[in-house]
Amino acid sequence: MNSLAIRTIQTHERTPLVLWAAIGFIFVTIGRVQEIIPGLEKLYLGKVFGILMIVAFLFYSGGKNKIKFKDSPELLCILGIIILALWSIPFSMWPGGSVDFLSNFLIKNLAFCYILTLTLTTLNHLRKMIFALLGATVLLSLIALASHTDVSRISAGVTYDPNDLALLLLCVLPFAAFGFIEEKGIKKILLLLAVGLIIVSIIFTISRAGFVGLIAVGGIILIKTFRKKKVMAISFLIACAAIFVFLAPSEYWERMSTMTNPEEDYNVTSYAGRIEVWKRGIKLIMEHPFTGVGIGEFAVAEGESHKEIGGKWSAAHNSFIQIGAELGVGGLFFFILLIFYSLRRIRKLSFKDPKLLIYRDSVGVSLVGYLVGSFFLSQAYSPILYLLVAMATALTCIVKKSDLANA
Repeated sequence: MNSLAIRTIQTHERTPLVLWAAIGFIFVTIGRVQEIIPGLEKLYLGKVFGILMIVAFLFYSGGKNKIKFKDSPELLCILGIIILALWSIPFSMWPGGSVDFLSNFLIKNLAFCYILTLTLTTLNHLRKMIFALLGATVLLSLIALASHTDVSRISAGVTYDPNDLALLLLCVLPFAAFGFIEEKGIKKILLLLAVGLIIVSIIFTISRAGFVGLIAVGGIILIKTFRKKKVMAISFLIACAAIFVFLAPSEYWERMSTMTNPEEDYNVTSYAGRIEVWKRGIKLIMEHPFTGVGIGEFAVAEGESHKEIGGKWSAAHNSFIQIGAELGVGGLFFFILLIFYSLRRIRKLSFKDPKLLIYRDSVGVSLVGYLVGSFFLSQAYSPILYLLVAMATALTCIVKKSDLANA
C-alpha cells in the first residue's frame, strides 16, 4: 500500500470518542476556555473532559500504539516524576497543597499524555489534535488582544500572565508555520492568519523571554524553510519584520533594550529579581536534595527562606530550578531526561513519506520553543510539554506502521 492510499484511508476514518474527549481537554487545560468565556467556569469542564477521556480510553476497543516502558524512556521519566511527586508529599512545606496540586493538576496532565501516546495511531488523529491546539490558542489570542489596553501587556485568564502566554504561543507557532508551508487552499490561508496572529500576540505580551524564544523558534523555522523554499522563507522573514516595524509599540522596544543593560534590570539588581530567586532556588535544591520541598510548593519554601526580612513569595521563574527544588535532584534528573529523549526521538526519526516532515519539524521546533521559554518561567508541569512528548512518541509509532505498510 503506498503513502497516498494510507492518507486517503486515514482521511475517512472515524475519530474515536477518546480523542474527541482529548480535544475537549485541550480547549480546557491549554485553551482555558472556562476562564476566558464567562459562565463556563461553573461547568467544571476540566473534570468533565478528564473523566470522559479516561472512561472512553478504558472502554476503547480500537487499535492502540504498542509501547513498552522499557522502549520508551519518556514514559519512564514521567513515571519517575509521579513517584517522586508522591514521595515529596510527607516532606512538603504544605502537604495539603501538594496533594491538591498532584490530584487536580499533575495527574490529569500525565494521564492525558499517556492516553494520547497510546491512541494517536494515525496521521489523521495527530492532525486533528494539532488543529485543536491551534484553534484553542487562536481563540485565546483573539480574546487576549481584544481585552488589550494601551497601557497593558496582554494576558489570558488567571492561568496565563504575559510571559506564560508568550511561552504557549512559542510552542504553537511551529505547527502554524510549517502547516502553512505544506497545506493548500483555505487551510493555507487560515494557517497564515494564525501565524500572523500568534506573532502579533507574542509582541503584545512584551515578554523578553518571548522575544528570545521567538528568535530561536523563528530562526529554526526560517532555516528549515530556506532549504526547500527559498522565496517563501525570504517572504516570511520580510513579513515578520514588517509586523515588528509597524505593530510593536514603543514599550516593546524599551523593554527589550533592558536586556543589553543588565545593570539596570531589576531581575539582576533586586532581591526579588530572577537572579536572587534562582540563587535561593538552588539553595533549596542543595538543602533538600532527596525529598524536595514538596510538589507545587516552591513559592511557600522560597517565602519561608526569607520570612525574617519579609518580601514576596516568588515563583521559581525557571522550570529546572522549580522541579529540582520541589522534587529534589531526582526530579530534576528525570525532567532533563524527558526533554532530552523527546528531542532525540524527533531528531532521529526517519521515514519514507516526505509528508511526515511537517509533523517531525513542528514537534521538534515546538520542543525547542518550550526549552527556551521554560528557562525563564515556572512551567515544569505545563500541559503543553506533556502534549508534545505524547506527539513525539506517537509519531514514532505512526512512522513505523507507515514504513511497514510501504515496505
